[in-house]
Amino acid sequence: MRCSWASPAGWYGGGAACSWEKSGAPPDGVRQAAPGCLAWQHKPARRERARTGNVRGNAGMRFQGRITSWDEARGFGFITWNGGSDKVFVHISAFTDRRRRPSVGDIVSYEVVKNAQGRHQAEKVAFPGQAMPARSGGGGHKTSPLLQLAVVGLLVAIGVGLALRYQARSASRAQDAFASIPAERLSRYHCEGKTRCSEMRSCAEAEFYLQNCPNTEMDGDRDGIPCESQWCGQ
Repeated sequence: MRCSWASPAGWYGGGAACSWEKSGAPPDGVRQAAPGCLAWQHKPARRERARTGNVRGNAGMRFQGRITSWDEARGFGFITWNGGSDKVFVHISAFTDRRRRPSVGDIVSYEVVKNAQGRHQAEKVAFPGQAMPARSGGGGHKTSPLLQLAVVGLLVAIGVGLALRYQARSASRAQDAFASIPAERLSRYHCEGKTRCSEMRSCAEAEFYLQNCPNTEMDGDRDGIPCESQWCGQ
């Protein structure tokens, strides 16, 4: 009988012969995988990959495990990988969902990273059914929601200010353009060559001609009131 079973710690059965390959003897804690699996071989690289998931080419690999110990008062505990007995430290700050408190027995998925002291610990820990956190593309920091809101508010205020300034300028230009229009164009009367009061039809028309049209003969006493005996004397 030959065994192909592999233990999560990196030890696997090599054959049915009663001899130990390379290591001379299985390590402490390694049990016989199945009847006839008596030979074991130590693979340090595979053991390290199973423990950390952080060796070359496997950065960001997610694992699934179960919380086997948790200190609620101190906010930390240990996760045991589902594929073996390896444990990894986890702090409350590593959980992506802070609304749910972890407890012993909870199944979680996680990544394994090294902290500042070079020790392995769980990171980006998520509960089942929770959306997996996006992997960081370059170690960038997340922007605070309050900062995002402040930036949006600032942009809105700038936009409103520019709009009001544009409206004010447009109104000023319209007033200037209106003021530059000759009074003749703004009135219902036009200079049509009339010069005498007998040709006028109202006091308003006589006043328009006196103020805007040349060569009029409607203000004999030059007091600024035209056609006093015909239209504007009352």
